[in-house]
Amino acid sequence: MARILSWYSGSGFFIDGGNRAYDYYNFWGFQMFNLYHYRYTDPWRLKFGKQIRESTAAFMENFPYFFGSDGSPVPFGRSLTYRVAAVSPVGYAEAAGLGTLPPGLERRIASGCLKYFWERGMLSENGLVQPGWLGPNAVVAEDYTHRGAPYWISVGFSPLLLPEDHPFWTEKELPMPADVSDKVNVVPGAQMVFKINSRRGESRLYPIGSPRHNRISWQTGIKYYQHAYSSALGWAALGENGPDLAAGRSGVSLDGENWSYRVQPAPIFLGSRHNANYYMADLGQAGYARVVTQTLIGADGEVHCIYHTYPRPLYVRIAGYGIAVKHGDKSTESLDREKQILTVDAEPFESVLKILKAPEGKFETVSLSPRSGWNHSHLFGGTASFPQWTSSEPVPPKTVVIFYTDAARDEKIELPEFSVPKDRLEEGLWVRFEGVQNLMEIF
Repeated sequence: MARILSWYSGSGFFIDGGNRAYDYYNFWGFQMFNLYHYRYTDPWRLKFGKQIRESTAAFMENFPYFFGSDGSPVPFGRSLTYRVAAVSPVGYAEAAGLGTLPPGLERRIASGCLKYFWERGMLSENGLVQPGWLGPNAVVAEDYTHRGAPYWISVGFSPLLLPEDHPFWTEKELPMPADVSDKVNVVPGAQMVFKINSRRGESRLYPIGSPRHNRISWQTGIKYYQHAYSSALGWAALGENGPDLAAGRSGVSLDGENWSYRVQPAPIFLGSRHNANYYMADLGQAGYARVVTQTLIGADGEVHCIYHTYPRPLYVRIAGYGIAVKHGDKSTESLDREKQILTVDAEPFESVLKILKAPEGKFETVSLSPRSGWNHSHLFGGTASFPQWTSSEPVPPKTVVIFYTDAARDEKIELPEFSVPKDRLEEGLWVRFEGVQNLMEIF
């Protein structure tokens, strides 16, 4: 227990032990077991109670921002096949007497999450819970997942620990942030930033920092290292140990053939609007390239500024959100070369990638068919498509590539205001985005 608590990083979050990551194991692992022992193990409550109370209170402040208004948690990290288990801290916190949120808000989140999965195929045709997200889907699974693993959803029913006259059951449900708010929530302890968009009913998670893993499986690039994750959009994938993807990520290459995409980003700074991080791109025998990303969080989408500091020029690749395409359908694309915008549509989703400042490059729509033996190539089922841009020539060090990306469900994307100067000053580049001037520094 002392070792577990030593992994506490602040804001209610624990680093995931030897895996060194922040993910939903904070929900269905650390918080759940800490609260269980606080409630049912008297000696441990006496010895560790203060730390558990403090970390639980901090966690509950951030907990509501992980969910969209349709009930979906932001799909981020490994073991997502546990689904409803994301709400397990609610019942255990109330059972332990450590609930700090209004009971009506807790029930809104818990019932919304169960409803989301229950109505979208959590039970397969044979009446079982199988590995997947909205239904059976092996791209969600990891090499340690087996047929019984999805039944960890049972911990999501933790409110059943509470008696029928508990306020969790008797108070009126209250709206959660994604129902009514337009807010950015910074979680420094987990190196994450959240944006709630009430018009879309969406929560977006920005992993500004994501420490290393000690494993090479789990498609860590797809599940941890994209620039952003959305409760409404999901992500593209090709199955366990499938090829690494650029979807939602940036990458560099010496030859334009062998790519190293965003991995293990380390934060430079976190903020409610402007964030920066870097990652070390593995170029094989040529060593590592430091790649810096700065992100401006807008009302809907994001502006990203990317450059590298490797001594030699490198090809640069960027990509937008991967969207689901129903089996039997195909995505459509619309390319405006003059405005440097590529839009990919697949009912009811749309994904946009716009170049704001960059050398010459090529747009393309990447469409993914499932790998042999797999049924899907998107978290939500079906196939996947995403917009992508690749520089035509290697880009010199400290030469910025600035782009805007967004995606939406059930709406056409409207581009916001941009203004990017042609030349940069020594200290960086001033980018005007949604009426605000932002300095994209060169570190």
